[in-house]
Amino acid sequence: MKTCNIKKSTGVKALLNADVLIDNRAKYTISVVIIAFVHGILLLSFVSIGAEIMAVYNCFSVLSYIVCALLAYFKGKYIEAFLFSYAEIIFHSLLASIMLGWEFGFPLYLIGLIPIGFDMAFMMRKTVDGTAVSFISGFSATAVFFLCRYISLNYEPLYMGYPQDVVVGFYMYNVLCVVVFLFSYSYVFYAENKAAQADLEDKNKRLEYLAGHDMLTQLCNRRMMHGILDDYDENGRSFCVMMFDIDFFKKINDTYGHDCGDEVLRLFSGVLTDVLTDGGQVCRWGGEEFMAVSECSMDEAYRMAEEIRKGAERISVDYNGTEVKFTVSCGISERTDNMRSQDAVVAADKNLYIGKNCGRNCVIR
Repeated sequence: MKTCNIKKSTGVKALLNADVLIDNRAKYTISVVIIAFVHGILLLSFVSIGAEIMAVYNCFSVLSYIVCALLAYFKGKYIEAFLFSYAEIIFHSLLASIMLGWEFGFPLYLIGLIPIGFDMAFMMRKTVDGTAVSFISGFSATAVFFLCRYISLNYEPLYMGYPQDVVVGFYMYNVLCVVVFLFSYSYVFYAENKAAQADLEDKNKRLEYLAGHDMLTQLCNRRMMHGILDDYDENGRSFCVMMFDIDFFKKINDTYGHDCGDEVLRLFSGVLTDVLTDGGQVCRWGGEEFMAVSECSMDEAYRMAEEIRKGAERISVDYNGTEVKFTVSCGISERTDNMRSQDAVVAADKNLYIGKNCGRNCVIR
């Protein structure tokens, strides 16, 4: 069975195709490290303009994010790091608006936080109500955004009188950070969804395979064979049915155990597939019964059935030092234009039981 494999390649092409996958540990560790870097730039900027309170706070933020990165990477504390980051960014935006005013652009980070709440909810879905987390976190960021605007309209900031180029510089830096953040976050979201889609397709293919195949012998099962027979009915093509049954299979199971019986089934399925290589279809019909269909003449079907019967005679199972041999019986029928596929199956089954009543280890047509 062919399966769909999720790509894990690297390079420019992989980046453009969103085939670069990042596990959760790396994802959240990188996120908090980047946030720490952003705060580090802000720390230096606040020192340069003399905003002491914001400088001290950002020093604390940088140290906190370093601790979060270590916890996320070494302890797997993703949720804790995420919650701290969310709360810290909200508080930082509010504090910066109070200290410096609206024009510096710090409330913009609150807009960028809104989609984060949904990712946080997905990550925490096993412990809390994801929908509630998404909306509560989103509404919290939105409420603080409007609170910042209200404060800027009604109160003077603590630090005032900066040149316009300083204000514009801070504003553009904050805009750049938010844009890069949203772009990067959207890329990661797309890559994760692409990987999830590929994984879903892979699982669907596996389920489709399991639904149509026998896991012990890897042959198609009765369900799939019914579909093949329906196709023959629709197309009106003639074919031959060969119905096989392993002789005294219950005795093999009772004497040597089901493991030995399973090995007999696997070995016989190999004989079937070795002989029916040119367009024939083989299935495990049920238990120790197997069925093969082939678009051939009755004489050719008889020849193949005899080859399969003789092949089964030649093989054996080594069970704890004991050589276990087995034989098979076979009934053959031919579907002609005036028959349904099911009628041909019934006819082959009747011939099979004629063979079993006539001494077994034979082919009846």
